[in-house]
Amino acid sequence: MPLKQEVFAYGQAQDYWSQRLGVANTAIFDWSVERATQSLHLYNTDVEGIVCAISEGLTEGSQYGNPSRMHDSFKPVSLIEAASLGGRDKNDTDYMGVSDASAVVIGTGSTACSALAALSVLGVRRVTIVAHHLEHAKQAVQLAQQLSFARVELTDMENCLSALMQARIVVSAIPSGGADALAQRLESSGLRQTSSNCEQPVLLDVAYNRQASKLTQAWHNGRGGIAVGGERMLLYQAVRQLSLMTGLAIEQVPIGAMDTAMQGEIS
Repeated sequence: MPLKQEVFAYGQAQDYWSQRLGVANTAIFDWSVERATQSLHLYNTDVEGIVCAISEGLTEGSQYGNPSRMHDSFKPVSLIEAASLGGRDKNDTDYMGVSDASAVVIGTGSTACSALAALSVLGVRRVTIVAHHLEHAKQAVQLAQQLSFARVELTDMENCLSALMQARIVVSAIPSGGADALAQRLESSGLRQTSSNCEQPVLLDVAYNRQASKLTQAWHNGRGGIAVGGERMLLYQAVRQLSLMTGLAIEQVPIGAMDTAMQGEIS
């Protein structure tokens, strides 16, 4: 959804992250009032979508080239409910041991801001923001400094390879093809992940396509990491959307059926 910040000229934030970030991916008319005074209610479900997609990659090992279906052992409902309120699942004090890990967000736009929020929910303490143009990164950097990160660094696309090679989690929040040059450098770097499978670095590329992007290919070939496609974020951000649009409780949303239908469309 484009215009995730501009839409606020036409509606009001209704949940924690739309208010905190000034970014919304969901707009719903309030039909309880007369048409002349109808209000547009704005929500941000991207944050929980990113939280779940990353968590799925960390826990299930979504394999490059084969987007995973939701496994019985992965329970996204509590993650969605907690993340949507700005907190963590009460049963987890440190998601998958990532509090000591570093993360990278590629991009500085609206989705990148949601990615920063998601990483803070997950408990990540160190983040590097990668910008095409450093002068456009002010909003993202300020947001990261206001969140729970202990260290925030900024670099550009030409000088981010070291941060990518050290990161446990990377979120690419730029349009498809925007990181092709970076992907080529990553794949030709000759450096690979050497730790055990449980510590494989995870890349979430939020751009969803039927074919793997050059960045996800390079992540597999150049880093030996796990690549999670943007369709996983798409699935999980749609859960609360469906709840908001239908009145169903989140635990009643048929996530498994939604996943199966999505897989049928993209296969």
